Amino acid sequence: LHQRTGACAVEMEYTIIKRRMTRPDLPLIHIRCISAAANEPLEEILLTWIDSLGRPKLFPIAAGVLKNPTHIRTLIKLQRAVKAASPPLGKAVRQVVESLCVVKN
Repeated sequence: LHQRTGACAVEMEYTIIKRRMTRPDLPLIHIRCISAAANEPLEEILLTWIDSLGRPKLFPIAAGVLKNPTHIRTLIKLQRAVKAASPPLGKAVRQVVESLCVVKN
């Protein structure tokens, strides 16, 4: 999408989450943190290692690494990206929660 549109970020999961909500009339706060640059290609193998909600599928991951141990580098790169993205994401979540908890006079 970056190459086709020039977008610096692409939201991919919000629609899935909103559709799966049992109460679509409730407000939804959706906070995202970007863990990869737009010009970094997504390694195709990663798409086989997650389910439709983005949860890891352990057996395909293990099979992929056993079949091709160089995929360990892919996991390490992903771990680093998640580790770098987690603190700002946590900070944003905290700020939102705290702002919602403020009691107005």
